[in-house]
Amino acid sequence: MRKTSEPDATSATGDELPLRSFEDVVRVFFDAKPGVKARRKNPAVFKRGQTENGDLEYASFSPTPATEDWRAHTAVPWPTIYLSDDGPPFDEPAFFVDAIAELPAVCRKGRGTHADVSLAVKDDRYVLASMHVEPPSGSHDDAAGWSVAAAAWKVEEGWAWAVMEGPVEALLPVLGLRALPAKGEWTRTSGALGNW
Repeated sequence: MRKTSEPDATSATGDELPLRSFEDVVRVFFDAKPGVKARRKNPAVFKRGQTENGDLEYASFSPTPATEDWRAHTAVPWPTIYLSDDGPPFDEPAFFVDAIAELPAVCRKGRGTHADVSLAVKDDRYVLASMHVEPPSGSHDDAAGWSVAAAAWKVEEGWAWAVMEGPVEALLPVLGLRALPAKGEWTRTSGALGNW
């Protein structure tokens, strides 16, 4: 099983991260269709609404407004982007992983679920993560593993949070970055993806 490694960046981004509205980010998200084309020929219907908790506005490629499916056999059932008043924790990688585990789109999580994470952090601007998620040992699909990309970045109304299966490069147009951060800017960490 392949472990997560630092994404292969050939050039730095130049640190130009545009400050856009959430509406603009959602439009780019829809046009880019991150993680959707590989899943099916016809992208799922674009939805927008409130999560069950009522505190995160979101946009998703899910064909239904349901925000979480614990029966799903993948780590992330549909690429989803959220709007939150709260920003990511910039000072501790493990806290960012915990915050990602709390997002409804991450359905494979909880005690025994493990994540190997490569993380790039630009203080007060964005966090970008490439994660390899493994289910608890002994589960019916313990030979499986998933590549998960996640990010949190500043938008005009607050903070956007995105999560999808697949390579982290697919999130670059959604953030407005031209390339991944340079290889030396990535930090490695690993641990539980949720602990309940």
